[in-house]
Formats: sequence, structure tokens, C-alpha cells
Amino acid sequence: MTSTDQQEFKFYDGLFEEICSIENLNEAFQKVKSNKGAPGIDGVTVERFSETKEKEIVKLKQEVENWTYKPSPVKRVEIPKPNGGVVRLLGIPTVRDITICNQTEIGTDLRTFILGQQLRLPTRKESGAGDN
Repeated sequence: MTSTDQQEFKFYDGLFEEICSIENLNEAFQKVKSNKGAPGIDGVTVERFSETKEKEIVKLKQEVENWTYKPSPVKRVEIPKPNGGVVRLLGIPTVRDITICNQTEIGTDLRTFILGQQLRLPTRKESGAGDN
């Protein structure tokens, strides 16, 4: 893939705060819940995540704010094609990871960026976190 083929993700003012917003994380989880997806590599279902949602959302927020959030590997599932022989590989992210990726206006771009490339959060300097 050439550099012109790679998707470029631009960070904008307020992006970091938007990612860390409890309101946006809750809204993002509701989207995950409505999709009724399968559990990822950690085995945590949407129902199980729901049981401790408030705690999990706060933990996600803290991990992102403290620069300790790390996406999990995706669970690889082989989907057989109807004609046989060839299979389609599907990657299933964890509920936590897809919640981070499913955020309101930034959801599609962020999800594509995270799942398609290495995650690059802004440095502390770029985010303004070191400007006290």
C-alpha cells in the first residue's frame, strides 16, 4: 500500500476530551449493545459488560486519560463461503475496544483508523495534557 492509499486520521482540538467523555462512552456502549455482537478474544459478552457498565466506562476513561489504554487483539473467526473451500476471516474486537471506537461523530474514522492501522494517540504535548 502506498502512502497515498493509506487513510490519514487527523486529530482536532477537543478530540482527546471527546474520547474521554463519560457521556460519549455511555452512548458508544449503547450502540455496541444494540448491535448484539459476539464477544471478542476476552470472552466478555455485551450482557456481562452491561452488568458492570458504570465501572467499566470509568475504567476506560481513566485508561485513556492516563495513556494506559491498549486495544486487545481481535478474535479471528473463519466464516465458510457457500461455494466451499475458501473461508472469509473475520476479526471480532472486544466490547471494550469497540466501545472506544464507536464514539458519536468520531466513530467511523476512529474505528477505521484503529482497526486498519496501529493506534496512534496524540502525545501529551499534542493533547495539551502537559500544559499546566
